[in-house]
Amino acid sequence: MDPKEPLLAMLLDFFYWGLGHWYAGCRKLGAVLMLAQAAWLGLLYLWIRIDPAVFLSLFLNFYPPRKSHVLFLSVLRLVLPVVVAIHAYLCAERFNQEHRLQRIIPFGPRTVFIVGMLVCYLFLNANLGLF
Repeated sequence: MDPKEPLLAMLLDFFYWGLGHWYAGCRKLGAVLMLAQAAWLGLLYLWIRIDPAVFLSLFLNFYPPRKSHVLFLSVLRLVLPVVVAIHAYLCAERFNQEHRLQRIIPFGPRTVFIVGMLVCYLFLNANLGLF
């Protein structure tokens, strides 16, 4: 049994919810989060395809849409992936502790790479208007 890399689990969950949990051994939660991400992407597709005001009135009973509703959804989109990724990190740590496994990869260069990937992810989402 190989040790799980917590930072890799965290990075996987930033790109698609549930992948990091699946990798870290939390399979049921990973599957639920993958379905939630698919639902979120479906709603995002509807948001783009139809008028946001109509979308909010149809699916969320927000009519007329207020700035506070859009702000809430934006904050949710920003905060939820961070919380999910931190939980994936903790799942991988717990997996390693329960199975008494130690990571072999040195910490320094890998951390710089993963932090760089997260910054790119946040930069791309901000520029694409997904936040």
